[in-house]
Amino acid sequence: MVTYMTRMCRIRHFWPVMRLCEVRFLLMAGKQQDLRYYYAEASRILKAELARRDISYKELARLLPDENYVQLKTKINRGSFSAGFFIKVLRAIGAMHVDITEKTQPGRRTDR
Repeated sequence: MVTYMTRMCRIRHFWPVMRLCEVRFLLMAGKQQDLRYYYAEASRILKAELARRDISYKELARLLPDENYVQLKTKINRGSFSAGFFIKVLRAIGAMHVDITEKTQPGRRTDR
């Protein structure tokens, strides 16, 4: 919809509306960037828990009969899985507590 609206704005040379379209696009791009950070964090948390318990993707596939090795590897590396999947994996590997304290985002300094 943003692309369509931007094209319409450029065709009619109606600049205030075009600026509004560009602002909407930039806001949407910012939300996607924030989501990518959280997807990466979810992936890191699961990988850390698997490494802490010395469980490979193949062993995890044996613990979760409805998932296969390739599906698990893809989902965990991508990081955009559901909360249900996250809990299912944690329960399968026996994780009782998970530390999700906020880590600093890359590129941000905390010593100011």
